[in-house]
Amino acid sequence: MSVLPFLHEERDGNYWSWSPELNDFYMSQYNRDLGRQQRGAYLHDLLLIRTGALGQWEKIWNKDLESSKAPSGKISKPLPGEDFIVKAGMTYGQLGEFDKESLLAYVEGKKAQEELRQTAITSTSPRCQLESEGRIYHQLKNSQDIRVMELCPGTFNDVLTCILHVCSVEFEYQINPLYENDTYKTHTLHAVSHKNGQPVWYTAISYAWGNPAFIKPTICNGKPFFTTVNLDTALRSLRRVDVAVMLWVDQICINQVDLEEKTQQVLLMSRIFNHAWSTLIWLGEEADDCRGALKTILAVNDASQCTFEDWIPEPEDLERMFLPAPGSPKWSELGKFLARPWFQRVWIIQEIAFSKNVQFLCGSNYISWEDMSLFALCMIQHDLIHYLSLNRPSQETTSESGCRRLLDIFYIQSSFTSNRDSQSLLNALVYGRGAQATDPRDKVFAVMGMTATIINPDYSKPTFDVYTEAAESVEPNDIVTMLCCVDHSQPVAGRPSWVPDWSTPRQTTALGYSSSSRAVYQNAKISKSWPRPIRQDGKTLVFIGTLFDTISNLTGVASSNLKDVPNTTTATSKFVTQSMAMATQQCSSYISSKTGLFFAFWQTLVAGKDESGRMKAPTDEFGRIFALLFDCATAQSPSLPDQPPPHPNPKKRLTLDKLNFRRPQKTYRQMQLAFSAAVTA
Repeated sequence: MSVLPFLHEERDGNYWSWSPELNDFYMSQYNRDLGRQQRGAYLHDLLLIRTGALGQWEKIWNKDLESSKAPSGKISKPLPGEDFIVKAGMTYGQLGEFDKESLLAYVEGKKAQEELRQTAITSTSPRCQLESEGRIYHQLKNSQDIRVMELCPGTFNDVLTCILHVCSVEFEYQINPLYENDTYKTHTLHAVSHKNGQPVWYTAISYAWGNPAFIKPTICNGKPFFTTVNLDTALRSLRRVDVAVMLWVDQICINQVDLEEKTQQVLLMSRIFNHAWSTLIWLGEEADDCRGALKTILAVNDASQCTFEDWIPEPEDLERMFLPAPGSPKWSELGKFLARPWFQRVWIIQEIAFSKNVQFLCGSNYISWEDMSLFALCMIQHDLIHYLSLNRPSQETTSESGCRRLLDIFYIQSSFTSNRDSQSLLNALVYGRGAQATDPRDKVFAVMGMTATIINPDYSKPTFDVYTEAAESVEPNDIVTMLCCVDHSQPVAGRPSWVPDWSTPRQTTALGYSSSSRAVYQNAKISKSWPRPIRQDGKTLVFIGTLFDTISNLTGVASSNLKDVPNTTTATSKFVTQSMAMATQQCSSYISSKTGLFFAFWQTLVAGKDESGRMKAPTDEFGRIFALLFDCATAQSPSLPDQPPPHPNPKKRLTLDKLNFRRPQKTYRQMQLAFSAAVTA
């Protein structure tokens, strides 16, 4: 997206004095597929020009032109991703003498250990027999061992051929003790080869398996091997014609039929991505105009640079910001892009949180993690996310949840920068709950690497046994708060009722862990006579409680579409009118001296929260619209005894038609989201 439109009002500035060559150069640089930090550098250059420092910038420009080999004075750019995928035989990064000595000492120590091990092994041992049979997978010797795949060169349609190299991710560089006040240490962005003790740089691949059928033929270690369709396409897209590339891919680098090895490798997942030189996210083949979706993502990021952080643009503002108009097919394309299977995977949280250098690839189109995370922040911060689902304003679509998950991962990744074990087990489980997993046990195994808690990833255990072990492993201070996450309608016989079912999405959002409702649970006390609240039978949770009140009546379950309230034939309208009748009968004299029954009733419908689920509902704005909806549903005014009357001036009186106007429409949309979160079941 061009920066020119944002400057067109500065008609007397230096911008209009640029030469055509200077303008072409600047715009060619700004419009490249750059990360946000690099774009910021070009905006800084623009500031120099517009403040009169044109001569200083021209020196930079002339120097760049002299070093460029491209025609017409434009800087040539490498093919996106060309330097991102690790190539075999290449060295990445520079090591100081201390780091080289540390690596050499580690390798020598491992050689000595291996010599002792070989001495103790006889020629008839099972391991020797296994290796002599020439199988694809040899048993990994140590708990820190992994395999790195060398993908051999070839054209797109050639048969995929790869070689597996056994490496270790045990080694890590340390802080140099010679510098007492220096806490810096080199990031260990490689594995160490078992064969020659040299660093092995690799690119880790994050992707969705898709159809789990292994039907695509591959040659691995000289033997026939089969992969899924999606991985086959990804590897063909990443393969180079002239040089092999070094990759880590779970489907090939882990023996998927060996449960013992799979358990071991799951425990290493955080190290595998943390030690990767780069991580590539494969989103799938080019479809649904994904190129257009990526352009919209960059357009949102560019527009955000010219707004205040808390500014919410109105629909008519979008085109002036060079964004798609409401209802434009471009929002639909973006929604389909964010609904791709990768965004729903539970494993991506850990994979990206531990990665250092991340790029997305969709078909042949690259975009950086920095651009994607900034986009997610802008979409939510500036309330643009609802344009992804204009036809379903009361429901969060798959594309919206994908956008929110990106932002969650960004926050988790940021926290790891300052504190390695900053995530509690409960917090990590909550982050992964809305994601999808082929194996429901992965709802625990895929997130525990972000915590200090270690649960043996035993795939032979029943799913609920894994969930029970996770509940018992939650930090003592979080056990009571964990009750916020329990919302199954009926506990299964023989299973503890207080163990959350992480395989299902939240059923009662407004009472969940991410809302302020968890403060109610945090006020519970653990019995002093029984300091550990979980009894030895593993099924009983013991607390001290106080009798607060008694539930006298229950309504049915409401649907989540607030727009249906005025239509008396809908389930939502019947739910509201029946609830009002119950409230009027049971609470004729409301005990609160500060608020009346009307206020308490509509506050209950949104659980007292705004659309974010974290802030209090705006009293005046929500109250006026709820009064209108109640009157339409009951065909009387007022609907509740202490309901405020409508405005005496008919011209200023709120009507259903006026809910389509600018400000009421925005409040109405916020109410729909708050209502949906409160009554979702």
